[in-house]
Amino acid sequence: MKTNGKWQTMPLLRVVLFLMMGMLLSGYLSIFIDIQICFAICCLFFLLTLLFHRKKIGQSVMLSMTIILFGILRMGIVSNHGDAPYQETENTVSSDCSRNISHLRKQLLATYERYDFNMEEKALINAITLGDKSLLNKDIRKPFSISGSSHILALSGLHTGIVFALFYLFFRMVFCFIRNYLFRQCLIVLYTLPAIWFFAMLTGSSPSVIRATVMLTVFSLARLLSRDGISLNVLAFTAILMLLITPTDLYDIGFQLSFLAVFSIVVIYKDVVNIFQNIRNPLIRWMWQMFMVSTAAQLGTAPLAAYYFHQFSLMYFLSNLVIIPCVTMLLYFSLLFQILIFCPALQSFIALMIKYNLMVIQEYNAWCASLPHPVVNGIHWSLPQLLAVYGLLITLYLIIRIFYGRWSSFREYYMIDDLSTNQ
Repeated sequence: MKTNGKWQTMPLLRVVLFLMMGMLLSGYLSIFIDIQICFAICCLFFLLTLLFHRKKIGQSVMLSMTIILFGILRMGIVSNHGDAPYQETENTVSSDCSRNISHLRKQLLATYERYDFNMEEKALINAITLGDKSLLNKDIRKPFSISGSSHILALSGLHTGIVFALFYLFFRMVFCFIRNYLFRQCLIVLYTLPAIWFFAMLTGSSPSVIRATVMLTVFSLARLLSRDGISLNVLAFTAILMLLITPTDLYDIGFQLSFLAVFSIVVIYKDVVNIFQNIRNPLIRWMWQMFMVSTAAQLGTAPLAAYYFHQFSLMYFLSNLVIIPCVTMLLYFSLLFQILIFCPALQSFIALMIKYNLMVIQEYNAWCASLPHPVVNGIHWSLPQLLAVYGLLITLYLIIRIFYGRWSSFREYYMIDDLSTNQ
């Protein structure tokens, strides 16, 4: 599963693209093609794939048709049986376990009642840390929507990733005495994955959190097996797995945005962040990396978000540059706050840190929302216009990458030439 070259990631990308194509075509062809007929045709194309094993082009065409037909078949089965994309917590776990987790969640939320948090602070901390949005109202949501940071109010891949990183670093320190790298990584993953799945159930098992948890699970296992980082190959495998389990996710906005964000980060981040790889100041380097992660995710999701929500926040980059680190610290402080329940003195100090963190988030977000022309409204794109925008972005990315590659080669050539001359 090791992916040293980008061309090696293309097979799974083609699989997920053909699978999506079949699922999209299912809505138009289900009226004309019966499921049994579709299954028979799918089996026929699969047999033809095996027969064309000596002809790569023919085998590739037959395999592509098989995947498309399988996508049509899978979506058709869901449409006929009315499978729900996600069930509530009571349907995914046993009722006893569900009641215990719900009771624990209420106890954790009640701990904040003992300290002097106002209503807005309670609403923010409940939503950001445990996914309870019952106290959020329009007045609280509006500034975050204007500044482009409303995604922090709903538990998503951002929050799950922060909690995953915290558990991963904690267990990494716990098992640091183990010298065998592979055994140490196995223990870290073995303890981190149950912890992140417990967090997903504790926060209500929302679709966005489950998606992020599944993605992090696949990424962790892939890294454990191949010692490779997040790649397009792993992302494509995650998408295939989730679409096979719940095909209706293909039409879910959260599914589309989350995978586009990760896809953009994987494709853009590694190429662009290395432009200033010689930065020695750790703070400036961290800020540059944070900015590039936000920029990459925004470039991938902004057109789709504008297509669905008919607006685009111009303050997204500015607001998330400060708010995302503050949300990270808020999640860390909230975990310490719950752990130190038997030490009221330290818990009071952590409560003050949480209050100060919330104040920074509120004040900075209000400042970003108060800047002139923070939002572009009235965006009503058609589907062809959305595809044209993505085509333009892809073209610009390829042009920049080609010119940067030539500039790097040119610079490297003259540096080597200067060195040989000096010698």
